[in-house]
Amino acid sequence: MKQPFKMTRRDFMAAAGGSVVAIGLPGVFVKLLDADNEALAAELRPDGQPRIPPGQHAVKTLSNMGGVPGDKKVGGLTSQVQ
Repeated sequence: MKQPFKMTRRDFMAAAGGSVVAIGLPGVFVKLLDADNEALAAELRPDGQPRIPPGQHAVKTLSNMGGVPGDKKVGGLTSQVQ
């Protein structure tokens, strides 16, 4: 008859520690990144409203939408379909 697998205390602690790190480490990074948003959310606009509404976050950079910088006409993309 085959003996059931017995885990040593050292193996158990290593597995438990790895699980804690795998679950907890991403939360640390989220909390660190959230500190910037909390600082901005604490600021008030000149009219007394919060700078960032509750549940929203600040945008660090805007994505490139194409077009030519400074071109104000609609459809100012380099390739237009006629």
